[in-house]
Amino acid sequence: MPEPDPAIGPGGRLPRRALVRRYALALALILLLGVAKVLIAPGTVNVVSMISPDRVVLPGLMIGGAPTDTELQELAADLGVDGVVNLGAPSVAEQATATSLHQAYLYLAVPPGGTPTGAQLRLLAGFVRRYTERGAWVYLHDDVTGGRAVTAAAMLLLLRGQP
Repeated sequence: MPEPDPAIGPGGRLPRRALVRRYALALALILLLGVAKVLIAPGTVNVVSMISPDRVVLPGLMIGGAPTDTELQELAADLGVDGVVNLGAPSVAEQATATSLHQAYLYLAVPPGGTPTGAQLRLLAGFVRRYTERGAWVYLHDDVTGGRAVTAAAMLLLLRGQP
């Protein structure tokens, strides 16, 4: 009779009692991990949402500061932002991220403390209308969450005949 290979063991089926113990241990471990996930995960994960009522100008249009890549992903996934308008400094990284998320990107060179020109305002209004008509959202921003984005949003509201 050949000797068993010590790395593999003698082989054969385990006794029923040993199998039941192993399956019970595996089931208990799975249940314990599931309970731990339910109890621990909600308290440790804290997501900060960019979607707040003070940023919504009108349904379909939000204003704010320059978003990070993570914030652009959140806007696309949670709110359905299909368009991003940058009134601040040009950002190739932001444009690349928006493109990778299948978001349209519009950059308008508005100087700090300035307002969009008539041509820029027409372009902006057309861009916003294109996405808001089909229920999507547009995120309008500048460098500092103020000035240019607020002014451009107010101009868009005036174009719509709203106060």
